[in-house]
Amino acid sequence: MEQYVVTFLATVPTIVIVFQFVKNTFGLADGAAQVASWVTGFVIASLAHLAGWGVWAEFSFPWQLLVWSFGASLAANGVFDTGLMKAILKAIDKYFFGKR
Repeated sequence: MEQYVVTFLATVPTIVIVFQFVKNTFGLADGAAQVASWVTGFVIASLAHLAGWGVWAEFSFPWQLLVWSFGASLAANGVFDTGLMKAILKAIDKYFFGKR
């Protein structure tokens, strides 16, 4: 479980940095900025999956990348706190991977 939390927490600041660059470059408004944040998270997760980084490499279905990247994007925007995300990740881990 720890590797999921570490990967997630390493992804969140990456999304923030890349998204702020995209937002400042294109001057995005609120609604477009939120969608761009989600897309940024998915792109980063997809690249990490292809590169074999962290738990991103373990996902074999695109919906797994989509769910995790959406959660990371929400956390990057301050919508989720880490306690809630840890509970969600633990539930996903237990349900899909049968651990603990």
